[in-house]
Amino acid sequence: MRRAAKRDGNEPAIIAALERVGCRVWRISSTAGPDLLVLTRKGSWLPVEIKNPAGLNRLTPAQRAADAPWPVVRSANEARAAVKSASARPKRLTEPL
Repeated sequence: MRRAAKRDGNEPAIIAALERVGCRVWRISSTAGPDLLVLTRKGSWLPVEIKNPAGLNRLTPAQRAADAPWPVVRSANEARAAVKSASARPKRLTEPL
Protein backbone atom coordinates (compact mmCIF):
# COMPACT_ATOMS: atom_id res chain seq x y z
CA MET A 1 0.00 0.00 0.00
CA ARG A 2 1.33 3.42 -0.96
CA ARG A 3 1.66 5.94 1.86
CA ALA A 4 0.48 9.51 1.44
CA ALA A 5 3.21 11.94 0.45
CA LYS A 6 4.45 14.22 3.21
CA ARG A 7 3.31 17.81 2.69
CA ASP A 8 5.60 20.75 3.40
CA GLY A 9 4.96 22.45 6.75
CA ASN A 10 4.74 25.91 5.17
CA GLU A 11 2.14 24.80 2.60
CA PRO A 12 -0.99 25.88 4.60
CA ALA A 13 0.38 29.43 5.05
CA ILE A 14 1.25 29.67 1.35
CA ILE A 15 -2.18 28.41 0.30
CA ALA A 16 -3.89 30.86 2.68
CA ALA A 17 -1.84 33.77 1.32
CA LEU A 18 -2.70 32.88 -2.27
CA GLU A 19 -6.39 32.52 -1.45
CA ARG A 20 -6.34 35.92 0.29
CA VAL A 21 -5.24 37.55 -2.98
CA GLY A 22 -8.08 35.86 -4.88
CA CYS A 23 -6.42 32.71 -6.23
CA ARG A 24 -7.97 29.27 -6.28
CA VAL A 25 -5.57 26.56 -5.19
CA TRP A 26 -5.55 22.79 -5.67
CA ARG A 27 -3.11 20.43 -3.95
CA ILE A 28 -1.48 17.93 -6.28
CA SER A 29 0.00 14.64 -5.13
CA SER A 30 2.66 13.63 -7.62
CA THR A 31 6.28 12.60 -7.30
CA ALA A 32 7.25 14.23 -10.59
CA GLY A 33 5.06 17.31 -10.54
CA PRO A 34 4.53 20.44 -8.50
CA ASP A 35 2.74 20.63 -5.15
CA LEU A 36 0.03 23.10 -6.15
CA LEU A 37 -1.97 24.18 -9.15
CA VAL A 38 -3.00 27.82 -8.85
CA LEU A 39 -5.65 29.65 -10.84
CA THR A 40 -4.96 33.38 -10.59
CA ARG A 41 -7.65 36.05 -10.48
CA LYS A 42 -6.77 36.92 -14.08
CA GLY A 43 -7.33 33.36 -15.26
CA SER A 44 -3.72 32.20 -15.56
CA TRP A 45 -2.77 28.68 -14.46
CA LEU A 46 0.42 28.34 -12.46
CA PRO A 47 1.93 25.13 -11.11
CA VAL A 48 3.93 25.83 -7.92
CA GLU A 49 6.49 23.70 -6.08
CA ILE A 50 6.82 24.34 -2.34
CA LYS A 51 10.04 23.73 -0.43
CA ASN A 52 10.74 24.35 3.24
CA PRO A 53 12.13 27.76 4.22
CA ALA A 54 15.45 26.36 5.42
CA GLY A 55 16.15 25.06 1.92
CA LEU A 56 16.94 21.58 3.19
CA ASN A 57 14.78 19.71 0.71
CA ARG A 58 15.49 19.77 -3.00
CA LEU A 59 13.69 18.82 -6.17
CA THR A 60 13.11 15.10 -6.57
CA PRO A 61 15.01 13.27 -9.31
CA ALA A 62 11.76 13.09 -11.31
CA GLN A 63 11.23 16.86 -10.94
CA ARG A 64 14.82 17.51 -12.05
CA ALA A 65 14.31 15.21 -15.05
CA ALA A 66 11.22 17.25 -15.98
CA ASP A 67 13.42 20.38 -15.71
CA ALA A 68 10.89 21.79 -13.22
CA PRO A 69 9.32 24.45 -15.45
CA TRP A 70 7.45 25.95 -12.50
CA PRO A 71 8.45 28.34 -9.72
CA VAL A 72 9.87 26.90 -6.49
CA VAL A 73 8.72 28.93 -3.49
CA ARG A 74 9.63 28.83 0.18
CA SER A 75 7.34 31.53 1.60
CA ALA A 76 3.99 33.25 1.12
CA ASN A 77 5.81 36.33 -0.24
CA GLU A 78 7.61 34.25 -2.87
CA ALA A 79 4.33 32.57 -3.84
CA ARG A 80 2.56 35.93 -4.24
CA ALA A 81 5.47 37.21 -6.35
CA ALA A 82 5.27 34.11 -8.57
CA VAL A 83 1.54 34.65 -9.08
CA LYS A 84 2.09 38.33 -9.85
CA SER A 85 4.75 37.42 -12.42
CA ALA A 86 2.50 34.77 -14.01
CA SER A 87 -0.40 37.22 -14.18
CA ALA A 88 1.79 39.67 -16.07
CA ARG A 89 2.22 37.09 -18.85
CA PRO A 90 -1.11 35.24 -18.98
CA LYS A 91 -1.20 31.68 -20.30
CA ARG A 92 -4.85 30.91 -20.82
CA LEU A 93 -6.53 27.95 -22.34
CA THR A 94 -7.78 29.07 -25.73
CA GLU A 95 -10.55 26.50 -25.98
CA PRO A 96 -12.79 24.93 -23.35
CA LEU A 97 -11.95 21.40 -22.34
